[in-house]
Formats: sequence, C-alpha cells, structure tokens
Amino acid sequence: MRFSISQTVTQKDVHIRNLTHFIELLEAENVREIFLIVGGPRINHKLAKELGYDAGFGQKKYASDVASFIVEALKRKRDQDAS
Repeated sequence: MRFSISQTVTQKDVHIRNLTHFIELLEAENVREIFLIVGGPRINHKLAKELGYDAGFGQKKYASDVASFIVEALKRKRDQDAS
C-alpha cells in the first residue's frame, strides 16, 4: 500500500495542522503500520517525529537521503520480523 500527498506550504503553518490530521486519520483507520515520511522546506526530522512521522527531510536533503532511510528502515523491519 502506498500513499502520496502533496501540499504547498502555506502561511500560518496550515501544513502542520494537515500533517497532524493525516496521522489521526491513519490511526483511526488502523493503518498506521506504513512508513510515513514527510519533506519540504519547512520540515526537519525533529518536527516530523513530533508530528508522528517516521522521518522528515528538509532543506539540503535529497532523494538519495530519503531512499537510504527507506532501505535502512525496511532492513530493520525485516530483522525485527525475523526475530
């Protein structure tokens, strides 16, 4: 299962409210087991974690950073499932 959501960063941090609401919707539907990654110019890893995401990628982060995170997260999940 894959989800992709796009939103333009707005004034008054509306994107933060929407990111939080998305987490709440996933939890209400009991589908929170997916990896949740968020990125953008006003996002950093700390903020993403505070909002309930697995990772955040902001300025000076690249697709290779995201891909590396996903590979490592999948490896950790595989190792946990094997235990």
